[in-house]
Amino acid sequence: MDRRNFLSKSAVTAIGGAVILQSIPSELFADDGVGVELDYDSAIKKIANGRTIADGASIITLNIPDKPENANLVPVEVTVKSPMSQSDYIKTFYVLTTKNKFNMVVTANYTPAMGQAYLFITAKLGSAQDMVVVVEDSKGRLFKASKSVEVEAAGCG
Repeated sequence: MDRRNFLSKSAVTAIGGAVILQSIPSELFADDGVGVELDYDSAIKKIANGRTIADGASIITLNIPDKPENANLVPVEVTVKSPMSQSDYIKTFYVLTTKNKFNMVVTANYTPAMGQAYLFITAKLGSAQDMVVVVEDSKGRLFKASKSVEVEAAGCG
């Protein structure tokens, strides 16, 4: 195959692929809120979905530095007191920020097989704000803990 023939077939393939992707209904893609620009209050409402979020300070331990050295790499370590048994376990972790453009940092799903309700991530903060962790247990109950973090402006805004 010569170069011209190859390029013309490649262009047709690329255009065809774009048409196929555009024709797939958007309802087929899951909307979990991750990557969607939501203000903090909207993100919390989406997680709660009409349920009450209880204070989780007695079961959630947040290990986040008060003043991290780098706002682009803020370590967030979360431990939740949970038996992680078949009937009682932490099902989902939601990590949020209160002032970033994208406030849903991560959603992590767990099973009893995890053995421990523990999460470690790094987050990017655009300014001083609260880091908020909401956990959902296997019974559908929600618990929340937060910590104020001071950073220099990082450009995540």
